[in-house]
Amino acid sequence: MIEKKEIMLKKIGLVILSLILTVFFFYGCERWPTFIDTLPPQANLTAPADSAVVRDTVLISVTATDDKGVSRVDFYIDNQLLSTDNASPFSFSWSTLIYQDSTYHSIFAIAYDAAGNFDSTQILNVLVVLDTGLLFVAQAATPTSAYSVFVSGNYAYVAEQGNGVEIFNINNPASPTPVGVFSTSTFTNGVFNSGNYLYLADGGNGMKVLDVSTPASPFLIGQNSPPGNAHEVFVSGNYAYVAAQGDGIYIINVVNPDTPTFVSSFATSFAWGVQVVGSLAYVTDAGSGLKIIDVTNPASPSQLGAFSTGGDIFFRSYVLNNYAYVAAKGSGIFVIDVLNPASPSQAGSYNLGLGLANGIFVNGTVAYVAYGDEGLLILNVTVPASISQLASFKTSGNAHNNVYYSNGFIYVASNSGLLVFRYNP
Repeated sequence: MIEKKEIMLKKIGLVILSLILTVFFFYGCERWPTFIDTLPPQANLTAPADSAVVRDTVLISVTATDDKGVSRVDFYIDNQLLSTDNASPFSFSWSTLIYQDSTYHSIFAIAYDAAGNFDSTQILNVLVVLDTGLLFVAQAATPTSAYSVFVSGNYAYVAEQGNGVEIFNINNPASPTPVGVFSTSTFTNGVFNSGNYLYLADGGNGMKVLDVSTPASPFLIGQNSPPGNAHEVFVSGNYAYVAAQGDGIYIINVVNPDTPTFVSSFATSFAWGVQVVGSLAYVTDAGSGLKIIDVTNPASPSQLGAFSTGGDIFFRSYVLNNYAYVAAKGSGIFVIDVLNPASPSQAGSYNLGLGLANGIFVNGTVAYVAYGDEGLLILNVTVPASISQLASFKTSGNAHNNVYYSNGFIYVASNSGLLVFRYNP
């Protein structure tokens, strides 16, 4: 009787074992119960101190520990993720130069382990204080000399001689990030953005049109190659105006950007730059000064007036509120009254001696000048007859070529790449 029970128990055991093995092989090893890591890291902000007054670049430090190891720490400013550090010691160099002066900002961080467990640090609040004057914010290196720059929205389009055009994301001006590039075989001199299209003054290749609806993947959709060396391009309405140096200016119909069509030309001595305001094209004509062209009928442009500045003008003027602001190499800055375009007259000037004044951009009553090897110059032009210097910034060895102002920041195309500044009076 006992033997029968033992035999029965053995049979039951074998059945149970068989069922266990069947389940194991059916579901696979990965479904076999494992130990799950549920213990979160421990994180603490160690710098800066709460309520600290901070300026320039601030080092934010976090200590984080975990029994299985910390995989990353995310850093947040004002609830916005700005940086991630994947290795200890965990830190982030935070530039405060993009914020308004005397404003409070919150800081916290979140530490994660490999299992996804996390711990948030305490929240610190700091007061950002900006120094006064012209502040250097950031630099983005370019493979070749950055010759011209155009800013639109969150992107800066940089014409690089010998490399084409490079597109930078400037959502955070303290950290301009390259996102796309379009290479050309010649020197790309000028760049202009309009909607989803980027227009290039591409030297001997004339004008090229790129689709930049996806900034990371710009591609060529159209081209028009009249004679001459395309140096700058300006788009107004359905027309692109190209300054082609010794061949004057060309007017190209771009109502269909993929098939730009030549419309007309206007001969000048040596057209370096062009800006169109209303029905007038303001052409910077090297040593011949500023010429004002009536383009009411793009098929038949005609000259209305001219003003000789002395010195060579290598980039477009900036026209604002009936004044044309011109940077002339070897001469200085000229403010020209163009209220009567048929008879422009000098309203003021600022002597720069033999300095190499290149590009100029005017915002309100402030003029920003790319001043060659002398760096960046800021002028008060509230009263054109009495221009005064507000600030300057010289970076050794950088030829500052052209300049663009947007949303409180100054973008400079220089021989060492794209430079970003801001002016705090």
